Amino acid sequence: MQVQELEREKCQLIEQLNERFKELAILTKMLNEASLQVSVGNDAPTVAKAAHAQADAPRVRFGSVSIARLRQSWRLKRDIRAINNSGLFDREWYLQKYPDVASVGADPVEHYLKWGASEGRSPGPSFDTRYYLANNPDIAALENPLLHFIRRGKKKRVLPGGRSA
Repeated sequence: MQVQELEREKCQLIEQLNERFKELAILTKMLNEASLQVSVGNDAPTVAKAAHAQADAPRVRFGSVSIARLRQSWRLKRDIRAINNSGLFDREWYLQKYPDVASVGADPVEHYLKWGASEGRSPGPSFDTRYYLANNPDIAALENPLLHFIRRGKKKRVLPGGRSA
């Protein structure tokens, strides 16, 4: 009798888990569509709409992990990959230029994305964050300057403000 009860409970839990996976698939699809809309549109109204949609979205949790945290992690990994593939980030240069980052053992690219750019730090000798922001003030609040240059600035032939080390 107890085994049957446990089997019934197991089936219910599997059904609940499958429902959560369906919800996750729907939310992932919505996120991908919103991200595509933002990256294709590149205009302030589209970005603003996406931000409002994200703010109004219900907070969904899977165990102890929220969708917002999963989304943040996904974006960070995507941005790190974009920067690594650009050839504009010089890890050794960054760690030598900013010894505080080296002393805590932080990943230099992740540090630049999370804090370095907003502190005016540059990712390497061929890209000057402060120069880029001074010449493109409209992007300062919207996007990381190096990512902006990688994704849009190169196409518009915006100068990165390279300097010697």
